[in-house]
Amino acid sequence: MSLPENFRSVVGIVLNNWTALKLSISHGYGGTPMETNAKVQDLINMIDEGFATNSFEDWGDLCDLLSDYMDQVFHTLIEDNSDEELGTKLQELYYQWSNAKHNDLLDYLSSLPIQESIERAPPQINAQPNYNNDDDSDDDDDDGGGDSSSKGAGNSRTLYQGNNSHSSGNGGGSGVDADGWQVCHNRRHR
Repeated sequence: MSLPENFRSVVGIVLNNWTALKLSISHGYGGTPMETNAKVQDLINMIDEGFATNSFEDWGDLCDLLSDYMDQVFHTLIEDNSDEELGTKLQELYYQWSNAKHNDLLDYLSSLPIQESIERAPPQINAQPNYNNDDDSDDDDDDGGGDSSSKGAGNSRTLYQGNNSHSSGNGGGSGVDADGWQVCHNRRHR
């Protein structure tokens, strides 16, 4: 692997290896392929610009950006702390990039299963979520929260539990919990 031309490319490669983002995309929670691509571009831009302008005062700012973006834009709550792991790793990679520690950076990028930026090889959308759920059509206020906007693409959400969720069998798959959230389990075990 050769050194990426800019740090934006590094961000794209790392995001292309983030299971939570890729599951959200493949389940259709980013919208149409064109909408999803625009959302991924926006996330990469925000991260790249944040590093370029020193907007991330500490790793928590970047983690909050990742978590909030996944929740608000991809309608996915991250409960496996992968947003924190990703934020920490991106901080470390930016340090290596900006301090010309290219061998360390290349060693890490070479160890990743996917070595192409998500901008060049976006994940496929395998399913479009069903936004016309019968439960939503009868009662907009079933959770007691008073949110009358529970219908529509912007409010369907996925709960990603990743490595903290160990189930029997192959450890993969997904289901719907009691609150109607789609739960996506990671197949890897730590």
